[in-house]
Amino acid sequence: MAYGSNAFRDELGRRDMTTIRGVDTTERIFYISPHFIRELLIRNDGTYNVYVRLGEGDNPLTIKPGEEANLSGEIAYFLASSDGTQNIDILYRPTKKLIATKVPPIGLAFDGVDDNVIIPGHDATHAFSIEVMLKFHEKAPYGVYEGIVKKFGTSEGQYVLAWDSWGDKISAFVWYGTSWRNKVLLRGVSPSLQKTNFIQLTAEAGESAYLFQNGELYGSTSVPSNSLPSTEYDVNIGSGPRGWFGASRAFSGVFYMFRSYNRALNKRELKHNHQNPYIPVEKGLVSYLSPYSIDIVNSTWHDMKGNAHGTILGARLVEVWRPEQ
Repeated sequence: MAYGSNAFRDELGRRDMTTIRGVDTTERIFYISPHFIRELLIRNDGTYNVYVRLGEGDNPLTIKPGEEANLSGEIAYFLASSDGTQNIDILYRPTKKLIATKVPPIGLAFDGVDDNVIIPGHDATHAFSIEVMLKFHEKAPYGVYEGIVKKFGTSEGQYVLAWDSWGDKISAFVWYGTSWRNKVLLRGVSPSLQKTNFIQLTAEAGESAYLFQNGELYGSTSVPSNSLPSTEYDVNIGSGPRGWFGASRAFSGVFYMFRSYNRALNKRELKHNHQNPYIPVEKGLVSYLSPYSIDIVNSTWHDMKGNAHGTILGARLVEVWRPEQ
């Protein structure tokens, strides 16, 4: 860690500067970007000392009033506190290329009992796409659906994504009518345990639905309708499907990311999002719960798009500092 240079500040310019307001004696986590940062400049314009650390094991860096610090490396977020309440300024330089298989440094751990996240729903009556990044802790008992994410009530909805232990496969149900019978089923493959799984589900009325796992297409089917059901159900991350699914249980593992679109991504866009998980396609993106927008203190998973923040119910924050091999 070294003090920042004027060249770095001048190169980025004022438009890349963000002011963090109200740093005080309580240590808080600050999320700078939906992707990794390779250079971060923090400037203390206040009258109190600011203390900054990047990880749980780091010794805090002291930034005195009128001074600045330049931090480098793969930075997802930092923790800051101060001797008093004040504002600090930050500048950052984003990483240009990211590794798709890298485990995010933070996530939400679900206990498999009743932990979940509720996101206010939005209508997507013609098409949708959802993407999740997660890690399963253990295989669900035989005959049980383990919930991943759903927009579903007890007998109808828009979609359910679950691990179907009957066939040991990731399964996706997409509804094209109001009856529980009006649905199509897509089956993937068995997920990897204790490793990151990147799952994508996309559907368009009157066209097709696709299920991708870790960049590979495993399930596809036609959607025999000109519209998808208009539902006001919230999106639920982690709860078991329940209803007519019979035996089910909540998700057990670590959830890193959820994204939803109001259109069907094409295969090129799906491939891009898999290869660049923290720099997604923006067109049609309506909800993005990033691994770097978890606010566990306020039980909120912030939506990077600002449309619908998730409410965290029971899940706890976990930190993972080593990438998967």
